[in-house]
Amino acid sequence: MLSSERALELAADGTRVVLVAAETNPADVPGMLAAAAVLTATGGIASHAAVVARGAGKPAVCGAEGLRVDRAAATVRFGERVLHEGDPVSLDGRTGAVYAGTLSVSVAGPPPELSTLLEWADSARRLGVRVNADTAPVETALALGAEGVGLCRTEHQFLGERLPLIRRVLLAADPAARDEALVGLERAQHDAAQCVHLHGGMGFTWEHDAHLYFRRAQSDAVLLGGAAHHRERLAGLLGW
Repeated sequence: MLSSERALELAADGTRVVLVAAETNPADVPGMLAAAAVLTATGGIASHAAVVARGAGKPAVCGAEGLRVDRAAATVRFGERVLHEGDPVSLDGRTGAVYAGTLSVSVAGPPPELSTLLEWADSARRLGVRVNADTAPVETALALGAEGVGLCRTEHQFLGERLPLIRRVLLAADPAARDEALVGLERAQHDAAQCVHLHGGMGFTWEHDAHLYFRRAQSDAVLLGGAAHHRERLAGLLGW
């Protein structure tokens, strides 16, 4: 797809999409998070697209030479090859290769040599190893020997599908609209509590933000009222 908005629409229907753009900016983040992969004509390993995709654990090819994106015509050109929006493409984020069409892929497991190497490292290391929950599945990291979660940036709770809710809270034209958006954010509070509950016993470092966000959410519920209060208030304003 050639726009973040279109990527969001199709991803909401369960369609796997690749977001293709000349370059990306912060406004494209929701579409990037919804997409299965990202392809840009400009940039490199430190570009916006590369940093966001890496943080989200998504494959990306940034700085594809010869890529020409024409959003008005809904086409992408590689030399003499022209693809239209919606045509299937496949990316190899490791090599930077881009393929026309859909390739069959499988999840690669760690080679046996890795287990041997990690055992050697365990016999000599003095530091514990914890996983960055922003960039790797926790279950995979634990299977490879991680001892817990070392970083979980809860500001990511405000990206993706929750970003419009934050905007609605900040830009609400009346109390009813603000209350409706606050009710929608109740899920973020639940996720923070679950994060602490599920991983707290495995060695979360105290520096991570989940416990801070949870305490702030609880304080806000005391100061501003909980979800039930806002539901009742919204129902009253709507005359239900």
